[in-house]
Amino acid sequence: MFNVSSAVPSLIILIMFLACYFSVPRIPILTNRLYIRILLIDLLTSVMNILSAEANRKFPAYNYYLTYALATAFLIMLIIRSYMFFAYSASLVNLNHYNSRIFAWIMRTPLMISILIIASSYRTGACFSIGKEGYVPGRFMYIVYVCTYFYVAVSILAVFIHRHNLSDKREFLSAISFNIILVIGDSIVLFDQTSLLIDSFCLMAIIIIYIAFENPDFYIEKRTGLFNQNALNDYIQEMRYKKQFLIFAFVIKNYQDIREIYGVSNMDHGIRLIGQHLKSTYPDITFFYIKEGRFISVAAADTDANRLCAELRARFDKPWHTKKTDLYLSIAFAKLTPETEIRSVDLSISSVISALNRASKAEDGLCAIVCENDIKDYIKEISVKKILELTVEENLVEVFLQPIVEAKNFRVIGAEALARIRDRDGKYVSPGDFIPIAEKNGCITTLGEQIFDKTCKFIKDNSLDSIGLSWINVNLSPMQFFVNDLASSYVEILKKNDLDFNIIHLEITEEAMISQSLLLKQMESMTDKGFQFVLDDYGTGYSNLARLQKCPFINIKIDMSLVWAYCKEPNLLLPSMISGFKSMGFTVTAEGIETKEMAEAMINLGCDYLQGNFFSRPLPMKDFTDAFAIFA
Repeated sequence: MFNVSSAVPSLIILIMFLACYFSVPRIPILTNRLYIRILLIDLLTSVMNILSAEANRKFPAYNYYLTYALATAFLIMLIIRSYMFFAYSASLVNLNHYNSRIFAWIMRTPLMISILIIASSYRTGACFSIGKEGYVPGRFMYIVYVCTYFYVAVSILAVFIHRHNLSDKREFLSAISFNIILVIGDSIVLFDQTSLLIDSFCLMAIIIIYIAFENPDFYIEKRTGLFNQNALNDYIQEMRYKKQFLIFAFVIKNYQDIREIYGVSNMDHGIRLIGQHLKSTYPDITFFYIKEGRFISVAAADTDANRLCAELRARFDKPWHTKKTDLYLSIAFAKLTPETEIRSVDLSISSVISALNRASKAEDGLCAIVCENDIKDYIKEISVKKILELTVEENLVEVFLQPIVEAKNFRVIGAEALARIRDRDGKYVSPGDFIPIAEKNGCITTLGEQIFDKTCKFIKDNSLDSIGLSWINVNLSPMQFFVNDLASSYVEILKKNDLDFNIIHLEITEEAMISQSLLLKQMESMTDKGFQFVLDDYGTGYSNLARLQKCPFINIKIDMSLVWAYCKEPNLLLPSMISGFKSMGFTVTAEGIETKEMAEAMINLGCDYLQGNFFSRPLPMKDFTDAFAIFA
């Protein structure tokens, strides 16, 4: 007697999963298509399971041929369900068996042989027969279990071998887990063929798949209702093997500034309106929202990108009406043409974003096309990122020193500590390349601490008096101001090296002054402990004299761009600026001094200190001591 008590609740829950699947948008990728097939086939299998069990229970009241048909359909669906779970596992690890005909036929062969044997049972009784008391297993019934075990075993093996294609350990464990659950369910039926618990175990496998891989929250950007970057990665990964397509993108110009002007809630509402407009106006194009005002679409290769540009530009010429205000936004465009070789998904997306950045700075309004330089820039960024990570991990950063001289006599009085890293060939990487990456990925905090520590060790191991130094400036990145224990960690390094606080000055750029409340809080904490601050690169950010008065700086360094501009064409701005600093009690350093004439010009304006290649380029610590020891 078959027990259907567990099959009916599983069937109801399965129907709920189907309803959930169709209630939210899904990207048209293989895993999603296979998942819906698993749901439908599992539904049919469960129905056939219940009906065939009921027919067998009431046999011979049921029609003889109907009983045969139901049992045959159930066993065939059971085999197909096992195959579909295998296909899903293979798709998770990018083992796309549809790309190889030979592999596809090899993996389908057990399925087709099993179906033929099951279908022939009406004549041969190979898998089962219908006797006087109903269902009777045949001598080849084991073929069904062998086939199901085969597909589960291959699934587990594929997941294990190709686990590097899964994003993390959680996905790996989830893929292994739902296959093991299928093994347990098959084993229970093998030893107790009156039980229908296999449906419950399949349902558990489906639930794990949903939680780990098919949860729509993984792929939907909540503000816009569009797909997110995870969805874009998976979609392009699959599309690149199938057919040519166009990647078309646009970005809201000056997004961060606009967000500050209109407010977070208004901009979020505006982003939502844009997403709704894209979905309703272009139902045949799949759009993705990639943060910071960037929208990317994947469309058919023959899509007219120029028409899209014109239509979107026309729409953005009009305001977006939110509940509180009207948003006036401008956009820039970029595209990756179907002819462009897609070497990797990350490379393609990053190249499009790079082109968007380029387009947003241009004033011609043309759609930027992803070029070879964009691809090269991203490849270079990845290379620098790896070098940087290795440098920080093994504490290989080198510290160079550039002298700062007194304006009145050109005597070396201080120096600035500058970070340098090398690539695998021993060549130096430009700070302009690795500093932004370090700030972006967060390793700037560790890097800055390593530079500070090595500078302190240099001071401890050398007599600064012997090289005429009174202090050394060490740079602080704006990102370091988010570290709560910054002051205590730097104090600990100073104490470890038995140094006074006034021997090291901390340089911060104007960029750090954007968040003045955070800046002041951190500066107060550090000045209370004895640190002194220098403002670097003045003239490149948003600070003004009123804001500077609130900050405990001892020195202002004029950015080289202002120095060069004045020396090329004298103006009243820089003299009045320096005069203002002096009247407020700040000392002033002019950066970027390249010639004697530039030095004399800055001296005449009242600068206290000078820094630049005219006096010396940045030097390794040992070379610095060798070069300037004679001037002690």
